Amino acid sequence: MKHPKRRQLTPKRKSTKAAIPKRVSKRGRINEGRPRLYNSPDEMKMIMDEYFKYCDNRTASKVDDDGRTVTYPNPEAYTMAGLAYWLGFEDRNGLLEYEKRPEFSSIVKRARTKIQSWWESRLGDKSPTGAIFWLKNHAGYRDEQHMQHGGNLTITWDKKFKKAL
Repeated sequence: MKHPKRRQLTPKRKSTKAAIPKRVSKRGRINEGRPRLYNSPDEMKMIMDEYFKYCDNRTASKVDDDGRTVTYPNPEAYTMAGLAYWLGFEDRNGLLEYEKRPEFSSIVKRARTKIQSWWESRLGDKSPTGAIFWLKNHAGYRDEQHMQHGGNLTITWDKKFKKAL
């Protein structure tokens, strides 16, 4: 039986590519995770403000009975998903991850509060169902029923019942 040919080991060549700088995480791991979208809270706040301004200043147009085009304000609802999309995140969870970072925490919480406030203001509309749904599912609101029991409870034993025991 013949032995298979053995591969000869050759020394490794040095790479001709430029060295990529290594990013070290807080845990001491190199190049952990994807790079940050925002390095400063001020940068993120500026873009958040653009989102809220866009939602507030949005308009729509329609043709009236006289054939004229009428433009009217048509603000867009503030949402966490909309804000996350505007900021360039894959989904709203990416934005919520930034809330865990101390330097971004207050900015993200403030944006969440502004969005929640917008939905709370919709509770007085003709049909607040959407606002109620949003507040229950995203802001921790819930329906509570408080029941209060009172009175005295008197138990009387029947002679037949005592015999059965």
